[in-house]
Amino acid sequence: MMVGQTMLICIILWLGSYQFSPLYTNANPLAHGFDVTVGDREKVNIKSGEIITLGQSSMAVIVPLLLPGDTPSCTWSSQKGGALDDPGSCETIYAPPAADYDVLRLSVRSSCGLPNAVGQIKISILP
Repeated sequence: MMVGQTMLICIILWLGSYQFSPLYTNANPLAHGFDVTVGDREKVNIKSGEIITLGQSSMAVIVPLLLPGDTPSCTWSSQKGGALDDPGSCETIYAPPAADYDVLRLSVRSSCGLPNAVGQIKISILP
């Protein structure tokens, strides 16, 4: 009886590792999105791919919401040349370029063997 129960538990755990399985959990390090703080306003949580609006002269602190316990390596890039205080850090301070819009991309490489992830924030820039 104990051997049968142990085998059943092992099969359930094994099936949970396949993407087509209803037991599968997405291990995307960026599944939760980003925290964005602009000036003295409250922190806003946005999902990857969403749009935020910034003024030309405002700066934003952007922090990805990553899985706990992981210490990944991160790389930020700005499509239109926005200023990033540290493009190699997971947390960054962003200043918009002289453009109407920008797209920030974050590439995350997990240290614990999870698949790499890419997230982005679309930014509408007001004059």
